[in-house]
Amino acid sequence: MRRRRLLQLSGVSVTGLAGCLGITEPSESTSSPNTESEANETTTPTDSMTAKSVSLSAELDSLQPAVVTQPTADSIDIEAAANTQYLYLDVTVNTGTAPTHEDLRVRFDGREFGPIDRDLRLWRAYNYGNARYDSKTGSGWLLFPLPETGVVSDVALVGADGSDESPIVSSPSMNFDGRLESRSPPLSLEWSVPDTVEPGATPTLSFTVTNEGDHDGTFVAALNRSESSIAMAPITAIRKVIPPGEPTTFELTDTLNVKNPGDAHTDDGASDIRYDLYWAAGTRSQQVQLVGDSN
Repeated sequence: MRRRRLLQLSGVSVTGLAGCLGITEPSESTSSPNTESEANETTTPTDSMTAKSVSLSAELDSLQPAVVTQPTADSIDIEAAANTQYLYLDVTVNTGTAPTHEDLRVRFDGREFGPIDRDLRLWRAYNYGNARYDSKTGSGWLLFPLPETGVVSDVALVGADGSDESPIVSSPSMNFDGRLESRSPPLSLEWSVPDTVEPGATPTLSFTVTNEGDHDGTFVAALNRSESSIAMAPITAIRKVIPPGEPTTFELTDTLNVKNPGDAHTDDGASDIRYDLYWAAGTRSQQVQLVGDSN
């Protein structure tokens, strides 16, 4: 079953935000300018009179045209919004009070964009080793939905009022600026799934993706498997940078052992297993026949 929804985004453009992030202004009532002795007096500032700045660092994790979600416990899917690209950042608060998830924003094309709502069930939030950003730890990854294209001259991670900011660090080979200001290139896909498989096996699937544009793109897909004893099970999320030019081929192994449904379902010529691949260009399905142990 194919499930696809437009994202309910919290990452809307934000302008004119009031207030300052982590800054406490001294009270105006503490001074007496009419008294000369008080005007010349040197006062030691207290904590409430000292600006508390926040030092941030941000590193590019991934820039991609879609994200993998887990809408139910037994499946994963692809979600995307029109004219949108998705920026994963690894964020660290070096000094100062860590901002909340909602207070961190990406400045891009002269506007600011907040992160995706934490209620969105991202596959990465449940199935990756590194943790999502949390103000208690002051580190982790964040996902920002951005316009598909825009000017990159002022791109940065900023606090809610823009006073604390950090450039986004990436290796030159990632061509971050070039990819950020360009539309995702068109990709084409060929995949190979075994025609037959034995009970207990962990099948290997092969993928060939061709980038038909002139700059790097990212292939994002969600792979599920169905069989007689399992209505559907998530196998893996795929995220791979595809350079332009020659086709890029890679393999993955389905580590979820194929169940043995009994002799009645083996070698009967019927398709017992189905792989469903969801990606930005649509859905691919492949039937697999269950056969007996060749040994």
